Amino acid sequence: MSIDPYEAPAETGGVTEFEPWDTDNPTAGFGIRALARVLDIVYVWSITIVAGITVGVGSLLLGFELNLDSHPAVDWIAGFVATLTFHAICEGGFGATPGKLVCGLRVVDEKGHRTDIPAGFIRSMAYFVDALFFGLVAYSQMNSSPMNQRFGDQWAGTVVVFAKDLPDGHSPGPLMGVIAITVGSVLLMMCNVSPMLLG
Repeated sequence: MSIDPYEAPAETGGVTEFEPWDTDNPTAGFGIRALARVLDIVYVWSITIVAGITVGVGSLLLGFELNLDSHPAVDWIAGFVATLTFHAICEGGFGATPGKLVCGLRVVDEKGHRTDIPAGFIRSMAYFVDALFFGLVAYSQMNSSPMNQRFGDQWAGTVVVFAKDLPDGHSPGPLMGVIAITVGSVLLMMCNVSPMLLG
């Protein structure tokens, strides 16, 4: 008998329990998720360029010097932290990055309900494993998973589904989306320009 992940939760001893996500419900495959990631890369680079131009113009107008000779390792760490934080806040706080939003995708837990920021950090950290060999690791793992879970999804207890399949209450509203993406974008810019400002 098929489980309906959308039915009202059962109350057991004061604790709300939800049925697991039914594997018969559609989950997002590798192709659409890869497209969402490409869109996110474009967005991240665009935001980073805007942040760099803003800081450069600000330094000229306000007369402060920028550190343009930071060590490559420092730049790499700043970029790593920026990307990790951006994805964790967007996906953990709202369930979608800009790329996933455009592609109509949402990250939810395995019971079909909103996830959280710690899970967002776990799946974002694991992305650097899943992305090895141009995403072949993620592709292979998703092909062997009934819910198209890459390693990051399995470790964080998440699945990526289509937003249109989620009923009310299973995903944060538009306001939370604006807040999460805005906060994530601001932190992304701050992390990326920090080597120039703190050198």
